[in-house]
Amino acid sequence: MGPGILSSILAGFTLTLTAIFLKETLPIKTANYNEIRKEISIPFANTDLVNSVNINAGVIPSIWKNNQTVIIFVQYFFLAIAAGVFQTTFSLFGNIRLNLNPQAIGLLLSSMGIFQVIFRAFFFNKIRNHFGDPKTAMLGLGSYILAYFLLGIISETWHLVLILFYISFSGATSRGITIGFLSRSVDFRNQGKIMGISSSVDNISQILGPLIGGLLLSFPNSYLFGLILSFLSIMPFVLSFQVLRFGFDNRNVSISTKIKPFET
Repeated sequence: MGPGILSSILAGFTLTLTAIFLKETLPIKTANYNEIRKEISIPFANTDLVNSVNINAGVIPSIWKNNQTVIIFVQYFFLAIAAGVFQTTFSLFGNIRLNLNPQAIGLLLSSMGIFQVIFRAFFFNKIRNHFGDPKTAMLGLGSYILAYFLLGIISETWHLVLILFYISFSGATSRGITIGFLSRSVDFRNQGKIMGISSSVDNISQILGPLIGGLLLSFPNSYLFGLILSFLSIMPFVLSFQVLRFGFDNRNVSISTKIKPFET
């Protein structure tokens, strides 16, 4: 009962803060299009994004007509499903494969969080600055394939510790960047919508994760658990070669916003 009550309190606290302090930013809600007509130009390097977006009342382009958005969405969908399976059924996997008790599993999951905090604080930006966002994400997505495969063949607890750190590295270098690409691929008026859709994908992964993971762990040979996760991770990595061509590497490009009035 205690954890449930604590979670409810935290959720209510977040809801209250959001309602009080978070202001509406959607242009169609905040702008008076009869009085304000502006053109916002956001240049990207080597992309086929529309470089000039006209704010016009009632005319918001469909996100599903943008090839970049569709490709990155599919990439994120597979990434989220694989992560959902791992996150929701890892404790069962640890118990079945290595006979780990709840305390040991809790310590392992906490160690993953600590690793990610340290990695993001001291190493993540250095890697991004050196390789750029697309190649950094590609590194993480490729690492997922190997990490999940190795997860399926571990036989010792210390093997699992190393693999969990490797999975943490994969997530830290790919997940946030991929979400950022998804947001940047759409018209700024659709960014709230696409972020809502990505959150829905996360929710779907929390539904499918226990079902898929439970099914995989029901087989006598639990090696299938890591193998399927590795297979699900292939699609995001393959699509990353296409994303590499979208020109999201803006290390040397200043993304500026220029506002000028329409000619009447």
